[in-house]
Amino acid sequence: MSKKILICDDEEGVRESLKLILSDHFDLIVTDSPQQCLDAFKNQNGHVGLVL
Repeated sequence: MSKKILICDDEEGVRESLKLILSDHFDLIVTDSPQQCLDAFKNQNGHVGLVL
């Protein structure tokens, strides 16, 4: 099972940079709002290794 990182940031440039750096090594879930972040975390049943 791959390790998951949940990225929560409202700036597209930050999200894109993190995706470029991390996507080869981790499964990423990328959101752009606090509500989307909470919803994504709940959908994963808390099985997220790191929230950025």
